[in-house]
Amino acid sequence: MAYLSIDHPLISAELSRPLSFTTNEGLSSDFCNTLLLQCNQKLEAKDLLGTLITVSITHHDGHGRYFNGYISHITDMEVIQEQHKYELTIQSSLVFLKKNHRSQIYQQLTLNELIGEILINYSFIEYKIEFSADYEPREYCVQYMESDFDFLNRIMENEGVWYYFCHSPDKHQLVITDQQQFPSFEVPYKYIDFITDGEAEKYLRREGIFSLSRESALDYNEIIFRDYDYLAPEKNLQVHASLDKEGVPQSLTRYEYAAGYTESGRGERLAKMQLESVVSHAFKLQGEGNVLGLYPGKMFILSHHPDEELNQSYKVSQCSYRYSCDDEMNTGHSDAILCQFSVVKKEIAWRPPKKTPRPLAPTLQSATVVGPPGVEVYTDRLARIKVHFHWDREHDTGADCSCWIRVSQPWAGNGSGILTLPRAGQEVLISYIDGDIDRPIMTGTVYNAVNLPPYSLPEQSHCTGIKSRSLNNGTVHQANHLTLDDKAGEERIILHAERDFHETVEGKQFRHIGSDRLTKVNGVTYDWFTDHVALKDYTFSFTGCSVAFTGANFGFTAANTGVTGVNTSFTSVNCGYTFSNNIMTGIQLMMMGTGNHFIGVLNELKPVANFLTGSNNSVTGVNSAITGINNNFIDSNNTCIISNLGYIADNTSFIGINTSVTGTAFSTTGNSISQTLSAMNTTGSAINNTGSSVSATGSSISTTGMALSYTGVGLSQLGVDLKSVGMQSKN
Repeated sequence: MAYLSIDHPLISAELSRPLSFTTNEGLSSDFCNTLLLQCNQKLEAKDLLGTLITVSITHHDGHGRYFNGYISHITDMEVIQEQHKYELTIQSSLVFLKKNHRSQIYQQLTLNELIGEILINYSFIEYKIEFSADYEPREYCVQYMESDFDFLNRIMENEGVWYYFCHSPDKHQLVITDQQQFPSFEVPYKYIDFITDGEAEKYLRREGIFSLSRESALDYNEIIFRDYDYLAPEKNLQVHASLDKEGVPQSLTRYEYAAGYTESGRGERLAKMQLESVVSHAFKLQGEGNVLGLYPGKMFILSHHPDEELNQSYKVSQCSYRYSCDDEMNTGHSDAILCQFSVVKKEIAWRPPKKTPRPLAPTLQSATVVGPPGVEVYTDRLARIKVHFHWDREHDTGADCSCWIRVSQPWAGNGSGILTLPRAGQEVLISYIDGDIDRPIMTGTVYNAVNLPPYSLPEQSHCTGIKSRSLNNGTVHQANHLTLDDKAGEERIILHAERDFHETVEGKQFRHIGSDRLTKVNGVTYDWFTDHVALKDYTFSFTGCSVAFTGANFGFTAANTGVTGVNTSFTSVNCGYTFSNNIMTGIQLMMMGTGNHFIGVLNELKPVANFLTGSNNSVTGVNSAITGINNNFIDSNNTCIISNLGYIADNTSFIGINTSVTGTAFSTTGNSISQTLSAMNTTGSAINNTGSSVSATGSSISTTGMALSYTGVGLSQLGVDLKSVGMQSKN
């Protein structure tokens, strides 16, 4: 016979009577117990909900167990003759985790640390962790729109970790473990007898198991996992674990992609644990008895079973009790207890099934790009970014809000492609690879009321383009941009470099301009190397230009240059022309302080007016053909100082010329000089005429203080009137 008692400060043992009690416990499950109670006092639900209660069941020999938990639900059923009937639902401390839903990001935490991060919010929960394996830190783990209970179960199920509860008179302790060596029950439940049908009369006198059945189910015998690591894209991450077919005609394979690993060793461990879970639930034993001391998480040894093969050690994975004080189970006994349980053999590894689903990742989410203070573009060598999700209320907008997130690009190759990186404060769109909330990827950016488009819309809806912004808090006007303006009739492309523009063409550059080209340059420097420029039908217009050539070497070969209406000023210029043919029409040249060297030059000057002021001309080996030239020297004063001029076969006509020659030596050979109405003043001059013929017609020569020396001279004078005043002639 078993006895049931209740321990709660608001439920009087004298005024209450338990009617029935049922329990349901299992590994990696929150236990749920139901107590049917009758009492002659009214119970207030608000005073009972969330409070601890202990129900104890004791066998007649003094052995039994405690069921401690929190009242999570109350049903006020009926009142009969002032007797209130209540149904109380009693659950573990994990019931509070079911009522807290949150979205939170965890980074670089081991499984132990993750569990601690959850349970630290529930200081009243007593727990301990017993791990035999080491668990690597998770780089990034997200709890998204799920309860603390579901999140805790999900991450433990994925690692093959489970939990159970140990009860005492005033509390229950949560034990989280991965150990396959289950601890044994204490005496008297370390060894449990099997009670056969012939010993049914002993049912009330001792505890035991009186029913045990084996269950086997067809299930997977092979697990194949595969994954992908973008940090090592060529790595083969396919793994598998398998069992012997044992009569099954073919392999029964479960294939799963994106199992959540980046190392083959971890993948193999996950596949093995998944297979162990399949086996532990496909091959189990179900039993019944009146044993009060059983609960999941421990092990006992069965004895005295007729089938000796079954007399061995078993791990308890599930256990439920039914207690009734009014013979509801028709056992013929009042205050009877029935225990139903599930066990697996000692050698079978028990793993929790992956029954808690991963949260459904949204198709698309919005987030804000973040970075350290003052850093506008926060990235790494893989062009990844960090973001702050709008649903994340646990973090501020610092650089640790998320893991590094890859940015989707239109094209990504090995050292090639397109790269655009969003900047801190910009809004981006996040999707999830394979629907995994732990694998975010940025797929786009959007404008908002703070970050507006680069064009005034809708007025400039005809514009398409790319516009950046200078770093270090550059304004909207400090930017590089490319604009495609598709306004009908005014189509154009605008390319703007905020500072420098670098263009490199490895081969040839071809450019065709259908109409005009206007170039406005402020301060230009050209570096041309081995260039060939061909200009056809080209017109240049230079206004207010200053051109400086330093160390330049220009070669003009067979060039025909036409210069019309040009006013050119050369100052201290040294120009060299070799075999050039220059045609200048209507040219006015003004040369000041110029030194020109012409070597082997043929110049053709037509209607040319030359003004040489302060010029020093050195003409060497020049062949000048001056045809049809009319040089007018009006009021011209030409002074030749210590000049040596040589004229060969020249025909020079001077009309109305006043020439002053000082200290000049003329050598004229084979020349014919015709002077009409000329006035010549020669002062201190020495003239040597050798083999010359001088014809002076209608001339008036006035010689003052002049010495003439004639050697071998023949004079022919016709109609000449000579007047010599103060002159001495020596023949």
